[in-house]
Amino acid sequence: IGKHSWGQPLTVVADPRVKATPADYAAQFELAKRLADALDASTGALSEVRSLRAQIKDLSPSPAAALAGQVRALDQALADLLAPPPNSAADRHGLEGVNGDLATLYGQVTSADAAPTKVQVTAADAAVTEWRPLAAEWERLKSKDIAVLNAALRHARIMVLRTDLAPPHDADQADLE
Repeated sequence: IGKHSWGQPLTVVADPRVKATPADYAAQFELAKRLADALDASTGALSEVRSLRAQIKDLSPSPAAALAGQVRALDQALADLLAPPPNSAADRHGLEGVNGDLATLYGQVTSADAAPTKVQVTAADAAVTEWRPLAAEWERLKSKDIAVLNAALRHARIMVLRTDLAPPHDADQADLE
């Protein structure tokens, strides 16, 4: 305060009631970090996809007839990325499902002072593995399909789609995340 400062040493020790070893904590940290990285990336992608779908919905009546097909095709690709249609060739969850799995696993792994279980490690491996092709598909959509459509929208003097806009708030969806 002002010109005065006070200090006190602090020693952090493990809870003596918990029998976790340093190796248990290290394993928990490594898995939690891996899940957190995938969860952060998938949550960002989910937000961007939802934002784009809302922008497309707002855009739908206005694009020139020549662009309407491109807009519908992009909207369908984004919808399929969020949640593949039932009975599709892709035997996987969509972005929403994988994001939910990652969040659940992260919560489980970090909820106790213990090494992750074999089931948690296996489930985390599966969820992260399932996230990777979704991430690649999302990057492909951004760099190719969205870029091509935005160029056409610019040429038609129509507002372009932006991934940096926040998605609209959906009260029903807020409880799920």
